[in-house]
Amino acid sequence: MLARRLPGEGGMLVRHAAALAALFAAACAAGDLDPADGADDAFPTGKADGAVDAASPEARAVLALVNDPAVTAEQLDDEARLYRTAAYNIVAHRDGPDGVAGSHDDDPFDDLAELDAVKYVGPVALERLLAYAIDRGYLDDVRGGHVEAIFSPQPYERSHNVRVAELIDAAQDSIDIAMYSYSDARIA
Repeated sequence: MLARRLPGEGGMLVRHAAALAALFAAACAAGDLDPADGADDAFPTGKADGAVDAASPEARAVLALVNDPAVTAEQLDDEARLYRTAAYNIVAHRDGPDGVAGSHDDDPFDDLAELDAVKYVGPVALERLLAYAIDRGYLDDVRGGHVEAIFSPQPYERSHNVRVAELIDAAQDSIDIAMYSYSDARIA
């Protein structure tokens, strides 16, 4: 098709073509600013690659996020900035065949490898999921509790031995205890 200039148009056709070309270039450039994972991109595996250790609090925070039935695909897409297909694939896996969160057929993610197997979930998605999990408090939740220090020697009733016994008796999950003592002489 040949374009012809009508009388009085001047350079209007050229200006329109230039404006369209600029819009097209801007649209193409914007796509480069928001990378997405390929269908089968894998999570990084080594420290140098920025891998998340599968047993780390960070990994548990990501899993807590993607397994939370209150988290929607729209949130993962819009707020966590995941590629839309990845967000919907994560929720579809988690919610199971009936697509309903909290039902009998749900399939929560057991580990990062299972999450990594989801199409379009790779290193970019993991990085964004971790940032979103931290922002939403999931990392604090999985770290749990607080650190408590008890200094001895003290009277037996306030010593570390009594407190350790109380913690063990009340524990619903596992707890980490480190202690050093010369003796338990029931100091008075």
